[in-house]
Amino acid sequence: MVFVGVLVILIGLASFFLFKDSFLSLKNGDELKGVKLEDGSFEKYLGAVNSGSREFAFSQNGQKIAYEVPRGPRYAVAVNGEVVSKTYSRVADFTFSPDGKRLVYYAADEKTPKGFAVEDTKEVRQYLNPQNFQFSADSSRIMYRGHKKGSYDNPVLVIDHTVEYNVGSHFAFSKDSKDIMGVACSGKPSKCRIEINGVAKSDAYNPYVIGGFAYSPNKQKLAMAVYSGNEGKRKDSVLENGKQLGVYDGTDSMTYTPDNKLMYVATTFGVSWDNNKRSVVVVVNGKRGTEYGNIFSTPIVDPAGHIVYLAGNNPSERFLVIDGKEGDHITGIANALQADNTGTRFVLRVKRGPKTENFIVIMDQAGKVLKELGPYDYATDPMFSSDGTSVLFGKANTEKGEFSAMEFPLK
Repeated sequence: MVFVGVLVILIGLASFFLFKDSFLSLKNGDELKGVKLEDGSFEKYLGAVNSGSREFAFSQNGQKIAYEVPRGPRYAVAVNGEVVSKTYSRVADFTFSPDGKRLVYYAADEKTPKGFAVEDTKEVRQYLNPQNFQFSADSSRIMYRGHKKGSYDNPVLVIDHTVEYNVGSHFAFSKDSKDIMGVACSGKPSKCRIEINGVAKSDAYNPYVIGGFAYSPNKQKLAMAVYSGNEGKRKDSVLENGKQLGVYDGTDSMTYTPDNKLMYVATTFGVSWDNNKRSVVVVVNGKRGTEYGNIFSTPIVDPAGHIVYLAGNNPSERFLVIDGKEGDHITGIANALQADNTGTRFVLRVKRGPKTENFIVIMDQAGKVLKELGPYDYATDPMFSSDGTSVLFGKANTEKGEFSAMEFPLK
């Protein structure tokens, strides 16, 4: 979701950016033409918006746009400018499969307390608030959460629109799309454990004790965080294949690198949870990185193999850390870190100023600012097209009540 404004700051080589003459290449070879703005971006108006944001999503290849279309008090779904659904009281959570061929979303109607999981216009399952749609990396499978009995006390995990499991939380597909892993709870009193394809892979714990978990790409290592103590005195034990690797005041963003090294964010407080004397580090394969006041994004391993994350030592300034080296310091609240397909460019959304205006900031492989787009009233989280040639986002002009799709061509 993006908002409009055309203040541009170019830092770096202007010749790095070669502009295209059209907006997005869409299905059937057609092009949805956009208006070229002074900053080199292209804007395609998608219709009126009733508030500051809008339900909206690009496919990962940048060739499809799904968004809500107001129809009186109700909404329909449009893809690439064509309305593809009937009207509902609400539509939300548009999610494309990685290959862009499948679209799933939540749709609600005032006639029923439950909502629908809709895939490609077909109402496939009905639950109370279906959400958290996830596709496998190869686009062949889908999972999401819902509630069956009209209350939020009966969550189920739905696999491929057919199989249901009683669930705890944190379910995901493995990177090779073959396995389903997560925290499953059962029994009275309830006990929770990590399961892979329905098979228990950890000891059983009381509910809400298991935090993050990760499964290595080679499927030889299972890591998890286990909480102990009360809020304000909580400790997180990091376990790998049952062996304790460390104890911290907090952990987050646990994952494995492509070469099977455990990576997570660890927090240590100076005296207690009540003070601000904390240090936050990224731990990779047992080695601690530089301590910061906070880390504001999930660490990623970009396609070039660099470990990248957003860090800062005060609330109003942040910077990229790339393999331990700091990039340009950015004023404002930066988030939504994305890497391109080569690991040579990154993009962020930044909020700053008395009106909390939004900016899109493009950075190079050293964390140096190359381009800043904005200010906008509001912008959606930006993304690179899968071929790395464009930055895509949505924007809204709240004063005019307008919503547009945006593309900034990179080459």
